[in-house]
Amino acid sequence: MLKTVPKIIFAILALVVGQVTFLEIFKIAGVKPDICISAVAYFGLVGGVYVGLYTGAAAGLLYGLFSAAPLPIHIISFALCGYVAGILSKHIYRDNIIWCLVAGFLSAAFMLFFDYAAGGMLSDAVSIADFAYLTVLPIAVYTSIISPPLFFLLSRIYK
Repeated sequence: MLKTVPKIIFAILALVVGQVTFLEIFKIAGVKPDICISAVAYFGLVGGVYVGLYTGAAAGLLYGLFSAAPLPIHIISFALCGYVAGILSKHIYRDNIIWCLVAGFLSAAFMLFFDYAAGGMLSDAVSIADFAYLTVLPIAVYTSIISPPLFFLLSRIYK
């Protein structure tokens, strides 16, 4: 396990930098996938509760440093997503493409709804139906499409 920690740190750093800089070219109708949350879900599913929690907290910290949102929101949402993925890994995770799609969709939706709930306390919020239809659904679908190749690449790094 300790041999993989530098690999995980490098992967998270590379994915966060890629998320905030290079993924602009992959936008479709203004929507880009969230590879960071998909990676956190992967590490939670494969590594368990603590790996998911710590990976999520680290990714949330880095993501928060690069974004304009308040820092604790990303740390908490990413850490919770990794923690929940770690809990679910004991019960439902099977290494196939369907679960990769489901994990990518649910992790993106979970993080976006958590950010919506936390952001609603800090500012005027749009209706939850509009947010779900116009923001969560497109990002979660795009993230789930990107998740299987990302999970494959991360499985090569995590070994």
